[in-house]
Amino acid sequence: MDRITLLPYNPEWPAQFVAEKARLAHALGNLAHRIEHHGSTAVPGLAAKAIIDIQVSVSSLQPLDPFIAALSPLEYHHVPHADDTGVRSSIGRRRGRTRTMSIWW
Repeated sequence: MDRITLLPYNPEWPAQFVAEKARLAHALGNLAHRIEHHGSTAVPGLAAKAIIDIQVSVSSLQPLDPFIAALSPLEYHHVPHADDTGVRSSIGRRRGRTRTMSIWW
């Protein structure tokens, strides 16, 4: 079993989100309605896993190909989900940091 490590709050987490949001907004263009920082790293002062969780709201997940095409250059990789019409999760690695992103419609 993998161990989960909680770290003290890092005041750089909000800036890391803002930088990643800008990359996502540029890549996704009008596919994304909202890009939000959520999860424990979004709560000031809270200890958390050092993972920036991002939620992207979209009109529809289908067809999926435009999302894969837009996010692949950013090193996000599609992770299949049992409910392909409801929620889609993608995971990317960049400079040793893991980011998770859920795309909702």
